[in-house]
Formats: sequence, structure tokens, C-alpha cells
Amino acid sequence: MGTVLVGSGRRYAALFAAAYVVALVLLWLNGPAKALRVRDYISDEVWYVSAAANVARGILGLHILPHTGNGTVVYTVFYDAANCSLEEAERLVLEEVPGARLLDRSYEKIHAFAFEAPASEAPLVEALAREKNGCIIDVMPGVAPDSENINTYLNTEHPPLVKYIVALVLYAAGWNPAAWRLASFVVAAVGLAGAVYAAYRAFMEQSRRSLAVAVLAAAVFPAAAARDPSLSSMATVGMLDIYAASLDALALALLVSRRHRAAAAALGLAGSAKYTGLFPLPVLVLAIRLDTGNTKRALTVGTMLPLIVVAAAWLPFAAAQGPAWVLEQVAGALAWHTTSRPPGPPSTTPLGLILGRDGFVLYYAPSGEPLLTAVCNPGVCAAGVAVGSLAAAAALSARCMGRWGRRHLTLLAIGGFPLAAWLGYAAVYAAGNHTLYSFYSVQISMLSLPALASIPLLVEETENLRPRPALTCMLTRWAPASAAAAATLGVAASAAATGGWPAGQPSPFLEPLIAGLGAGSKLARIGLFASAAMVYAAAAARLTPRTRSPRQGAVSAAKWLLAGLLSYTAPAATMAPVLFLATRRPGLPESLLAGLAGPGPVGYLAVSHRPPRERLVYAAGYTAGYLAALALLAWSTAPPAWAEATAVLAAALSAAAVAAAYSASTRSEELSYSLAALLDPSVSPLLALAPRSAPAAAVGLLLWLWWGSLGLRVAAAAAAAIAAVGAVGEKE
Repeated sequence: MGTVLVGSGRRYAALFAAAYVVALVLLWLNGPAKALRVRDYISDEVWYVSAAANVARGILGLHILPHTGNGTVVYTVFYDAANCSLEEAERLVLEEVPGARLLDRSYEKIHAFAFEAPASEAPLVEALAREKNGCIIDVMPGVAPDSENINTYLNTEHPPLVKYIVALVLYAAGWNPAAWRLASFVVAAVGLAGAVYAAYRAFMEQSRRSLAVAVLAAAVFPAAAARDPSLSSMATVGMLDIYAASLDALALALLVSRRHRAAAAALGLAGSAKYTGLFPLPVLVLAIRLDTGNTKRALTVGTMLPLIVVAAAWLPFAAAQGPAWVLEQVAGALAWHTTSRPPGPPSTTPLGLILGRDGFVLYYAPSGEPLLTAVCNPGVCAAGVAVGSLAAAAALSARCMGRWGRRHLTLLAIGGFPLAAWLGYAAVYAAGNHTLYSFYSVQISMLSLPALASIPLLVEETENLRPRPALTCMLTRWAPASAAAAATLGVAASAAATGGWPAGQPSPFLEPLIAGLGAGSKLARIGLFASAAMVYAAAAARLTPRTRSPRQGAVSAAKWLLAGLLSYTAPAATMAPVLFLATRRPGLPESLLAGLAGPGPVGYLAVSHRPPRERLVYAAGYTAGYLAALALLAWSTAPPAWAEATAVLAAALSAAAVAAAYSASTRSEELSYSLAALLDPSVSPLLALAPRSAPAAAVGLLLWLWWGSLGLRVAAAAAAAIAAVGAVGEKE
């Protein structure tokens, strides 16, 4: 029997390999075969290839000889218009370089011209800029586009990996557009191989396999290569998106093979090609957490390793320009990605990305007809995201029911990757970047292929699920956390769209933080809301009581949906719910501090399932803290006489609540941490989530003294993430 299975496995593997080869041929015929003869830039190659040439000579120290393959080299000369005219600069080049011939002198935005010369004269050309003749200021390899500062442009809006690759291609192959486009095709071939392997693993996880089903699953890839313009077009041009998409597909293949570290490293490489390559990172973390049951491994491998890889990609820049310069560029890039571009090429929406709307024409043929158009086939992207959503839900349902194996990891990864990619672009759109271009969809398209091929496994898995118990489990385990996070992010999207914060009652303890964030960057506000979403999700996961009733589960989900929608009081107060993560039975210490930090409905939701006496005690502390906050706020603006009275009342209420807490609670150490949080408004989330030990308190205090509120906000966001990951799959 084992021999039969091995033979069958080899037969299926051969079938998927054949499908891969056919898909690769079709991809070539629909893309590179059309464009390899184009000697001009195609679309955004003008930026990436030019930046790669500058990175090669300015960062990597590579000497590029821009030979064209016919015995000549091409350069662009930049001259100082204050010291010489175009004619004088041209005459200088023609005199100094024997055999030089002008190629292009029609530049309007820069003072430059392009020329070619015999390859043997390249040293004379490169010496022109070093001679300090007062006229020629730079000689750039290749034909530069007509754009300001193009000879120093490094494209730091995006991470540098692809620029390194293109720089090496220029170094090895000279000024040859076909070479950098072939590099894109090779990377696309690697990504397609990863997608085919993931689909093969999904097929092999079926308990009922047949040749007919294998043929249908494998046929997804040739069909997409023939009918999806985003794949064929982006596999043709020297742009970033095909690198990010392909490396994501490679990470997916490694993840379904349970090679967690390799998958994380591949995802880091995808993020080093373009930051959007990190969109599937939450799925990677969740998959590792559920597959290993180890929160520490999920965080270190799933989160830290990809970010370390991205950071390592910047090391040559850090060595050349300094770490501070790199940090400044990265911060600027993240802000740039959440800002709309000026009017120009047609843009689309997140829905348009997967429905194939507003196609982006990359290049027109001499006849005026589009030669390459990057737009996703909705039969691939929209269907892939829909199937992926169902596959991820099926995997989570199985986990909720206590079943987990390799097939569930495969379903979660294959389904979650395209869904996460699409939701990532939706988040970018919500954050303020309304100029999404249809060629971005190649990432969704590449990741959708394994999802579509996994439909037989999804059907088999859903047959094994008992609908009512699965629904009940999902409602009580996953729905509250999902509802809370989604609603909080909805508030963030609303705030980003209107440019303001939801109205509410701020706390005096949080005023400095609110003012700082209000005057800070949009990224800081977006980051805070993202942290708040994780906090609410973790609170819902840990505080929602387990029940066997679908109705009670739905009610809990509705409560947390409301809590997320009302994460309203002020930017900083969205962090208040993190206090409730300290314990499953919040008491007076938490309620008092929650009232002081910024009241919100989540406080009462946290104890809504507790006995009446406990709810009453909690409400008393909560109200006392709230009154104390109002009194202090009034004291800061009111006449002295009234301020004295309110201050005395606030002090009395607070003292009574603290005394009651000490007398009624055995968690004196927790209470000490909570009270210490009043030293700084940002320390409370950190202390609430820290381990209950003196070293943890010391670390929090040192962070506060050394780095101030900013450091504690960072630590609080990290603590929120840790709590969110730790809450996933938590057992009673």
C-alpha cells in the first residue's frame, strides 16, 4: 500500500510540475516575449532603474560600465548651467571623448544630455566629472529620465532590496533593458513555483484524492498565466511589485511546509522589496502561534525575524549615510505610503483592485495600442480573496473545535495570505492614500492562485465540520475579538477620513499625550489606533465568557463591536482597555485607574458577565476614578474656591477607593503597579501587561526615566501586540 501511495504522490507531483511549466511558458508569451525588445523605459522603471544605478555607484561602490552590447557605452552628462551652456558642455564632451555621439538633448527639467561612445573610451567619459572643469558636474551611467535630481535619487520611499538586485544586473549586463526585465521574470518564476508547491501541499492534504481533481487544481496556474494581465505584465518589467508578490508566495510555500523560520525570512525579503510585502505578516504570526502553541516563538520568529531582515537590507545605506539618516528616510516613507499621489495615472479603490477596474497601462505600442496593461482578472483576485476568507474561517473553526493539523495550517496560510494582502491595501486606502494603482494587484493575484487550487481541500474540510457547534465556538471564541478589532479600525478609518478624532471626554492625566499626538504625524495616530485595535481584540478574547449558546456568543460579539465603535474618548484613552488584560476578574484597582485614565463602555463590558456584587464594586471604583478625573480637570481651569472643593472631593473619593482596594484585594502588587502608572499616562498599558515582578516594574520605571512618554508608548504598543498574540487560542 505504501508503494502505491508513493507512486501516486509522484504522479500528482509530476502533474503539478507540468502545470507549472505550461504556466511559465504562457507567462512568457503574454509578457516578456512582447516587451524584451523595448529599449525604452517601461512605466516606473524610470525611477527604479535610475535609483539602482545611483545605489550601485553611491552606496554599494560598484563601477557600472553601461555597455549596450554593440561595442558602445551610454551616459548622461549633467552640466552646471550657471557656468556653461548646453552647446559648450556638448562641445567639451565631443572634444574630450573620441567617437562620442549625441543621443538626446531634449531635457527640460534638468540640465543634461545623453550620448554614446566607444566602450574603449569609457575611462575618458568617467574622468569628465572628476576634472572639476566648472561645467560638467556629474556623469551618470545609462540614459537618465528627464526628472529633477535624478542623478542623486535613491528611491528611499521603498526598501532597497530590488535596487540592489537591479544594480547587480547593471553591473553584470550593462545598460540592457532586457536583462533587468529577465530578472523580474526569474523572480516571478520563483514565486509561481512557490504558489504551485503550496497548491500541491493543499491537494496532498486531502484524504480523498483523484486524478480528475488534481487536474482541475493544477489547471488554475496555466489558466491564470493565460488570462491574468497583472501576472504577465508585471513579470515583464523592472518594478518592485513582482518581487514582493513572488517572495510572499515563497514564504507561503515554506509556511505550509512548517518551516517557520524560513517562511519568516522570506516574508522579510518580501518586505525588503516593498513594504507591502509585509501585509501577510499577521497571518504568519497567527499560523505559527496556532501551529506551535508558543506565543514567544510566534512573536520572535513571526514578527521579529521579518523586521530584522528588512532592517538588515538597509545596512549598506546606514554604513554610507548613517543610521539616523536611514531612520528618517523610513519614517518619511511610511508617511508617504499613507498619502495620496498628485493627479496622474488612473487609480482605483481596494474593491477595484480585485474587480479589475481602472487598468494601468504600462506601455503603449508604436501603433498607439496598449502593449502591457496591469490589471487583475476578477476571476483570480476576487474569487481568490473570497475562497481565501472561507479557507481561513474553516481552519479557525477547526481550531476552535479542538482540531488542528497540517491541513488546517495549510488552509489558514493559503487562505489568509491573499486576504491579508487585500486588507493591507484597504488599510492603506483608509489611512489616506486614495491613489491605489491596479498593478498593485499582482500581489493579490499571485497569492490567490493557491487559494483557488485549494477548493477541493476546503470542501472536504467543511464536510467534516458540524455547523452548529462550529458556529457557537466561533461566536464565543473568535467573533468578539474580531468584532472589537474591526470596529476599532473602523473608527480609525473614520478619523483618517475626516482628519479629526471622535468626540469624547478626555482625562487630565492624558492631556500631554493627547496634545503630543495631535501635533504629531498621521503615522503616530494610525499606529495608536492599530495598537488600540489589538488591545480591544485581546481584551475581548480574554474577558468574554465561554458559552455553548450561539445567542449568548452573538450578544458578546455585539457588545465588543459597540465597545470598538466607542473607542472614543481621545487618542490616548483608546489604550485604557489594556488595563483589563491584567486579570480575568477586574476589581477596584483596575476600575479606579480606568476611570482616571479615560472612561469608556469597555470598562463595564469587562465585568458584565460577573455576579451583581462584583459589578457593583467595579462600578463604584470606576465612578470614583471618573469623578476624580473630572475634578482635576475642573481644578485646572476653575476659580480657586471651587477648585479647592472639587480637589478635596476627588482626593476623598480616590483615597476611599484605594483603601477599599487594599482591604478587599490580595493583589497589592498589582495595585502598586496601577498606582505607579499615574506617574505618566503612557506607563499604565506597559505595567498592566508586564509580568507581576519587581524587575518588570524596574524596567518600566527605567524606560520612563530614560525615554519618556515616547518610549513608554512604544512599549505599550508592543505589550498590546504580545497580549493579542497570547490571547489567540488561549485555553480556559
